[in-house]
Amino acid sequence: MVKTRPEWETGIGCVFTIKSLKQRIFSGNREMQRTRVVRATDVQERV
Repeated sequence: MVKTRPEWETGIGCVFTIKSLKQRIFSGNREMQRTRVVRATDVQERV
């Protein structure tokens, strides 16, 4: 049951890419929340 080297490397790569994607999505959500708050304040100031 020894995995071949390429499969093992791709498996680790998938884990790393998933982690980085989650971090990107998390940071992206933070950025979106910030922009939403700024937009809301802008709208309130304009009205």
